[in-house]
Amino acid sequence: MNSELLAIIKSKCPNLVIFVPQTDEFLPEIITEIGKYSSTLAYYFDDVWRIQYSLHWANYFKYVTTSEFTGLDKYFKAGLSNAIYSPFACNVAFYKKIKCKKIYDVTFIGGYNPYREWYINYLKRKGIDIHVWGNGWGNGTFKFKRNGRDF
Repeated sequence: MNSELLAIIKSKCPNLVIFVPQTDEFLPEIITEIGKYSSTLAYYFDDVWRIQYSLHWANYFKYVTTSEFTGLDKYFKAGLSNAIYSPFACNVAFYKKIKCKKIYDVTFIGGYNPYREWYINYLKRKGIDIHVWGNGWGNGTFKFKRNGRDF
């Protein structure tokens, strides 16, 4: 896959190649070579709890993203200046307040990981009534109806 990706980049020469690295699917030497033909960006979704992994791989990309509000400091302290703050957000034109009965004060829907568990327990200790759903939490998945369909 790495050599095929490199061949495509060499032939097309895009301005930017965006990677979403998860484990070891990309070879460092291939990323370095791709960087000779295009700018490279690693889009991290989880550098909050995998910062050592993200810092290691950040050396191979022209740019990396962090969604953590203290993320830029972590990259800077590690001697890296290629991080871009890219917090998660939503489209406020699409996701807007609707009139419906309130069931929960706070909800979190997403898979379990230790950082999320720490944060949710922190909120609970502060007296916030939070309910969680997703793989690994023991509550199953969150289900809701919209326009008569189950989700």
